[in-house]
This record gives sequence, structure tokens and C-alpha cells, in this order.
Amino acid sequence: MRTGHTQALFAVPAAARHMPPAWKPRQGAPTGGFAASILDDLQGVLNTRTADVMLFPGGAASAWEAAVAATLSPGDRVLVVRSGQAATDWARMAARMGLEVEAIDRPWGAPVPVAEMSRRLGADRFGTIKAVFVALAGAAPCDMAGVRRALDTAFHDALLFVEGSAAPGPAEIHMDAWCVDAGVTVTGAGPACAAGLGVLGLSAQALAAKPAAVRPVAVGPAAASVE
Repeated sequence: MRTGHTQALFAVPAAARHMPPAWKPRQGAPTGGFAASILDDLQGVLNTRTADVMLFPGGAASAWEAAVAATLSPGDRVLVVRSGQAATDWARMAARMGLEVEAIDRPWGAPVPVAEMSRRLGADRFGTIKAVFVALAGAAPCDMAGVRRALDTAFHDALLFVEGSAAPGPAEIHMDAWCVDAGVTVTGAGPACAAGLGVLGLSAQALAAKPAAVRPVAVGPAAASVE
């Protein structure tokens, strides 16, 4: 790449040693408060005033890996509404991290089957389902109020995970209104900033699960199985 400088530059993220001196960040610059203000502003992206928001390089996948590692343990059972690529990828990731994945399979783009979800949660009398995953991106309009109602009606303590990698927009996440415990979107799809960052919001309930969570053991794709 060539700029107004006479020096040819190769654009590599974070390769500060290859940048002209004027482009390098100042050593010891007070960036802490600035970074904290950005995270506070990102609460609006997930429509929350209570969740802690974090940024991860690597997009939605890295944010979800962090969320799962922080809140769940290998062997935990999760219920996934699998009706598109995002949910399919999430189920595979969860299985590789050692979770027991129970899938509700739907045609791609079909709305979330709230009645079936309610039935499965109601049948889980011993609370073995630790999290419910719903992907909004690319799917038909989702009755998230119905999903939350299914959890509350069953008096179930499962965490609610919502993927909205196209949010904000048609797949906008309302963490506070829906009582979402982990919500993930990505920069570039909606927020007006550089692409490639995963935006993760964790509720107080999700953060409280951290002490009990056991670090997952990496498993190869061949060992992963999804119901």
C-alpha cells in the first residue's frame, strides 16, 4: 500500500514497529478512561444499562467462546434452536468445548418454536439445561418475549444466550427487556466502526456463574457430537 509518504507500507493490524514514527501511539498515553467510556457507550448497542460489555478480536466466535468458558462447564447441557448458520456454528463450537448440545431443528430462517421450547424446559424438572441459545441474525422475526416467558413459566434458571451478529438493525438485541444473560453482536455489521470485533454483554446472573464454571478442555472436531 502507498500513501502520501515516500515509504511503502504494508498494512498489518497492530504492527506498530512498521509504522512511521508519527503514527505510533505515544508511550504512556492515558487511554484507560477513554477505553472505559467506549465500553459504556457500547451498552447502547445491546440495549442494556446493567450488563457488562466487552470487546474481543475475532468476531462473534471469540466472544462466544469467552462467554461459554466464563459461564458453563464441560458436561453442561444446553438447548439450541438450530435454524440457520449462526446456530449451527454455535452448536458445533459448544460441542467442541465439551457441552452436551440438545438441538431443536427447524427449517433455516424459521421462527423460534416457543411452544416446543416451553415443553422441553417444562420437562427438565431437575434443571439440567444450563443455557438456551437463540440466533436472531438471518432468521424470521423472533418472539423473544415468548422465549423469556417460556423460561419464566417453567421457573427455569437456564441462562439465555442471544446471537445477533447483524445487530443493531433487524436483529437488534434488547438485553434488559428480554433478560438476556449473554448477548453477542459484531462490529462492522451494524456499529459504525472497523469490522472484526465481537461485542459481548454479560448480565449479573451470567457473571455470578463464573466461580462455578470449570475451564473447558479443548476437544477435536471428531470428538464433538450434536444431537
